Amino acid sequence: MKQRITYVVKKPEEFTPDQLDVGEDKSGQYFALDNVYAAKEHRITLGLDELPEEVCILASILQSRSSLQSGSRLID
Repeated sequence: MKQRITYVVKKPEEFTPDQLDVGEDKSGQYFALDNVYAAKEHRITLGLDELPEEVCILASILQSRSSLQSGSRLID
């Protein structure tokens, strides 16, 4: 599993490293932004081997079906 967090700001050219606070306290490591207005996006990527078998079978069926549809469009 991979996890990525992205912050999207209105005016990236106004962002400075001084607005970052990275450190560690009794709870563990932390990352904070000071006076930054941004949208936060969480993205999680899982490998097929990390999913239940039923989901893997469904993904395989959907991928096969998609490939067949793509191929038929080329023939038309």
